[in-house]
Amino acid sequence: MAARITVEFDLPADEIPVILGLRNARVRGGVYVAFILGLGILLITLGAAGRSPAGTGGGLFFLAIGLFAAWAVFKGPASGENHALRLAGPTKVEFSADGVHYAGRLITERFEWKQVMFLNEKQAAWVLSMRPSGTCIVPKAAIDPQQRDAFVRQVMEWAGKRHRPCSR
Repeated sequence: MAARITVEFDLPADEIPVILGLRNARVRGGVYVAFILGLGILLITLGAAGRSPAGTGGGLFFLAIGLFAAWAVFKGPASGENHALRLAGPTKVEFSADGVHYAGRLITERFEWKQVMFLNEKQAAWVLSMRPSGTCIVPKAAIDPQQRDAFVRQVMEWAGKRHRPCSR
């Protein structure tokens, strides 16, 4: 059993939203927002013409929900991207039986394994979600391909049931 695993890398800011899937959430949400806004406009139009039992009130309701959803879909991921940009730059992550020590350009934190909620394995990186808050990204490219299996085995042993295999 390894006593400590140290990984050093330079994480480009443009890769973080892709790894975390923030851009995909914006696209999926945009489809729903367009549908809700369209339904609101349709109900307002039919209500004004006297052809909708819901009247313009129902249309205004859907229009208000659609506008709120549009704000959430487009502003929410943008603030998530801004938060994620704190993870960009030169980074050193140390894994040990005691936990994870993350030292980046703007953040230096130490987490015990009981604070790690999830260890998600993505296509391009491992993403650790911490409790009460925090995220740690370790690109797969930062690990030598010949040592990747040993790394995963050891970190899974430390993380326990928190590990989730590749989801996207």
